[in-house]
Amino acid sequence: MNDTLLDADGEEALYSSFGHFWLPVAYSTDLTGDPVAVRVRDNDLVLARLNGEVRAFADLCPHRGARLSLGWVEDDSLRCAYHGWLFDCGGACIQIPGSGDRHIPARARLRGYQCVESGGLVWVCLEEHPRFDVPRFAEYEDPGYRIVSIPAVDWNAGAARRVENFIDLAHIPWVHDGQLGSRDRPELPSHDLRREGDCIHMWGSFAEVPSIKTRTSELDEADPSLTSRHNWRVHMPLTVWWQQVLPGGRHFGLLVAALPVSRGLTRTFMLNFRNFAQEEPDGPFCQFQVEIAERDRAVVESQRPEQLPLDLTVELHTRAADKMSIEYRRWLVELTGESRP
Repeated sequence: MNDTLLDADGEEALYSSFGHFWLPVAYSTDLTGDPVAVRVRDNDLVLARLNGEVRAFADLCPHRGARLSLGWVEDDSLRCAYHGWLFDCGGACIQIPGSGDRHIPARARLRGYQCVESGGLVWVCLEEHPRFDVPRFAEYEDPGYRIVSIPAVDWNAGAARRVENFIDLAHIPWVHDGQLGSRDRPELPSHDLRREGDCIHMWGSFAEVPSIKTRTSELDEADPSLTSRHNWRVHMPLTVWWQQVLPGGRHFGLLVAALPVSRGLTRTFMLNFRNFAQEEPDGPFCQFQVEIAERDRAVVESQRPEQLPLDLTVELHTRAADKMSIEYRRWLVELTGESRP
């Protein structure tokens, strides 16, 4: 088998492995009334809040194959818009209009998926036994933090490419010149990392570029010596928690959770948190993150192959600049192998 086929096999194995983990599919606030259609790794699902809990089913009525996401929630059950079949929170059909409900077939049941709410997001696992727990987001439960959800954005790229972009340090002075770094100071700051549990941790101190964060923090934005500590926690395989500790105990950060919609399409959910400037408008903080992500999107969508290569020899690496990416890819290789039947 030639190298191209080997690489294609690795990319497909990585994509398939995502079904064994909790994946973000919506913000909790998206589920306030009508059912919501989502696509998870090429599987069409419908989400609905029934009996106070979000449920996830295949977006397919077993009667005539219509999308249940076209229907509505009625008495904590899901009504199909085509012929009115009604399904309870467990997915069982409890009413077939016109039949008197005397002979509801046992097969009149929806295929359900594991679904939980945590940290302001709805998470789904396609397989019966998730490999890891749902990613933790302690700031969401802390009244000292203001949490703001940023509208989800779709990128024409593989999900692991999206995550690797967020934890890549070497691109910051080049892609984010004037935003997060400076091309006049391209040197990579010293940083450390370790594996722990289901996470990769990375941390280090970095020079701070003047931004909305420094202005609202009453810091001297003209001070070229201003530094801040950064902490990353990669919840394998597709969620990243990032925290920036500014002088004065001010914390600013993001939860970035990637959903593989399909092989070449990724939806990113971002929750911004801060423990300062509580009375300031949220718009500038969100816009700051949107502008950063837009610069990244243009680059990541250009990468080929769209999926992250599992073969570490396909792309070039340097130990100093790429050590986080190398560790991330190595763990993806391990997880992919463990997820194969």
